[in-house]
This record gives sequence, C-alpha cells and structure tokens, in this order.
Amino acid sequence: DMAQHGRDATNRVLDLARAPASQREREALALGGDEQVVRLTRLRLGNGRPLAIEAACLPERLVGEAPLGEGSLYAELARLGLSPSRGMQRMRAVSLDRRQAELLGTAEGTAGMLIERIAFLPDGRPIEYTKSHYRGDAYDFVARLDAGDLK
Repeated sequence: DMAQHGRDATNRVLDLARAPASQREREALALGGDEQVVRLTRLRLGNGRPLAIEAACLPERLVGEAPLGEGSLYAELARLGLSPSRGMQRMRAVSLDRRQAELLGTAEGTAGMLIERIAFLPDGRPIEYTKSHYRGDAYDFVARLDAGDLK
C-alpha cells in the first residue's frame, strides 16, 4: 500500500510471540479454546516516518515456526501456500494512548484510525486477524463505491 503511494515501506518488529489465543482471537480465527497463535507486532514506516502499529495474529497450527518477522508477512504466507484470497476490514476513529502515540511520534490523545482485518484462505478458513493503529494525520483511506453501494 505504501509503495503505491510512493513511500519507501519498512518495518520494525516490536514483538513476536507464540501464546494461547485470546477470546477475540479465537472468535476471529475460528479457533478452539486451547489453540496457540503467533502474534507479530510491527511498527510500519513510510520514508522512515512511523505511520502505523500493526498487530497480526495467525493460527500457530497453520504457520508453525515460519520466520514471520523477517520480511513481508504476506510473502511468507504465500511461500507457505497460505495466501489470503479475501478479507474484511472494519475502520473507526480512536484516540491514541500514550504508548501508541510514543511509537508513532505524536501526542497522547491524538486522533488515529483503528483498522481490524480478518483475512481468509480460498477455502474460507481465517488465516489472519490484524489490528492496526494508524496516525490520523498521516494517512487517508479511499473506498470505491459502485452504483449498488449508493442506494
């Protein structure tokens, strides 16, 4: 996405952990109660400027010990034969808390955008649940609307 806007996209891994899934993660990823997930939290930068904090969660049984923090998450999923074919995103305005604001180089309470995404494999299984906090002053989102959407 950033490359399409002429930005040099880079990441900084903030955390990579394997742990039991939370209730919300179990719901989003259709997991059983005792299943583990891999959580990858990264700071997303454009031209060296912090733009988003992205926390991706994936079923451990599908991704195993794959080196998820070493490059593009979707490139690694493709290498594993786990390329998402569709997804759903929900966006809403939020106020950034102190930690988020610090990581994004802005003031606590600054307006931000929270995007929650669930990505699905071609067979319908969820592969990724991601929560991203974007700087409100550095990003804009455009949605294409077709005639049927305008009624």
